[in-house]
Amino acid sequence: MKRLILSFLLLLFFSSSYAQQGLCGTVLSASQEAWLKHFVQSEMGKATKSGKSVTRYIPLKAHIIGDDNGNGYYPMSTLLQVICELNAKYVPVNFVFYLYGDVNYINNTAFYVDGSSLAADNAMIQNNIPDVLNVYFVQASPGLCGYYSPGLDCVVIIGGCGQPGNTTIAHELGHFFSLPHTFFGWENNTTPPVNQQERVNGSNCSTTADNFCDTPADYISVRWNCPYMGTKLDANGTPYNPDPTLFMSYSSDACQNRFSLQQIAAMQADATSRNVMINHTPPTNFNAITAAPSNCSPTGFSSTLLPGNATFTWRKPANADLTYLQLRKYGLGSFVADIVTADSFYTFTNLEYQTAYQWKVKCFNAANTCGTATSYSAFNYFITADLPLNITNSAGQLASIELLQNPIPNGNNAMLHFGNTTKDEKYAYDLVQLNGQTLLSQSFEKTADKSNYTLETNSLQPGIYIIKLTCSSTQIVKKIIIN
Repeated sequence: MKRLILSFLLLLFFSSSYAQQGLCGTVLSASQEAWLKHFVQSEMGKATKSGKSVTRYIPLKAHIIGDDNGNGYYPMSTLLQVICELNAKYVPVNFVFYLYGDVNYINNTAFYVDGSSLAADNAMIQNNIPDVLNVYFVQASPGLCGYYSPGLDCVVIIGGCGQPGNTTIAHELGHFFSLPHTFFGWENNTTPPVNQQERVNGSNCSTTADNFCDTPADYISVRWNCPYMGTKLDANGTPYNPDPTLFMSYSSDACQNRFSLQQIAAMQADATSRNVMINHTPPTNFNAITAAPSNCSPTGFSSTLLPGNATFTWRKPANADLTYLQLRKYGLGSFVADIVTADSFYTFTNLEYQTAYQWKVKCFNAANTCGTATSYSAFNYFITADLPLNITNSAGQLASIELLQNPIPNGNNAMLHFGNTTKDEKYAYDLVQLNGQTLLSQSFEKTADKSNYTLETNSLQPGIYIIKLTCSSTQIVKKIIIN
């Protein structure tokens, strides 16, 4: 039995990772090819003649892969933007993709670094949700931008290719709904038999290549820029002119913008065969949220939050169901929190003491992830509470260390006051900007008979800074404001 299971997994691996030299690793199954031929020959005429299609609501389950330590996740902001763009691309198809449940985060280094590995297949077997469109976002997969796995019926997208403005996701979902490449048969620079090569004049368009007669002959299985400037000829010696606007071609992303009418008819028919998937109850709110959340709290550097219990609140605009929250250390670029919640609050339990943070929120709906700059609140700022003091005096009492004046007038030095301590100790302090840059490092000797010490802040420009004070006993961090 174990050998049978291993053989099955290896089959899935090779079927999903074939065509490593191309940017798409999809190999349609024999049953998909047979279904498509039957549809084209027996049902295409009726489907395209009616000119009508039903709107299909497609539940998209997003799985985001990080390494074993939870690093490198595909950003939620990118996911929302590319789903917005995906829905715009699929308007002519009458498909609406909506986020199905919570995003599933998976920590798996082997999957993260190679989305077409056996480890990837194992993880997808364990995490696939039945009867929905499962899409996995990973860091890398050698030689690929993405693929659809017929054996597992799910899609893998490499993060660098699944960016706003790219067409990889639209392309791979075309495969999910049984579309072949426009250059079908020529993948990986192979050349099909002459009798299987599509002619430019369309004489064999329904029985060769992708089987669609409204997608011109295409033999190019490497990425190419439009317009086509090559000199290739078909078997009749006729120059051909592949259509760069089709998502299922290998033209550059900037050239692609559509599916053909026959491709659309095939995708609609494929979706109809997925009865359970299209019969999920879709969301009812399809409104785009263009207003920013209001009443965001905490805000302002005067706020001090306990790092173990820092609760943020906001008010969602009308008709908004979900909120996307981003949090980072002030000015340090990468976000340390990337969260979606249906609530109007969120509590952090692992923030750092006496650290400046900035955060913002936007609201959206599961069936409409679009938004503009006006969808986001402004960045809100706060500094978490002081570290607990553990310096004691000779009587065992807790010491206190405070700034005698704060804010400090521009051009003046700060004065540090030591209370309840008679210890002699050597202190070092760093003056640090909120972006993390250290401006000044100094040290001084604290003696038992002296309580006040001057810190050289007279050269600082007006603004907010952090003082990190260190001795053998502890490190204390203070906020200082220069007016």
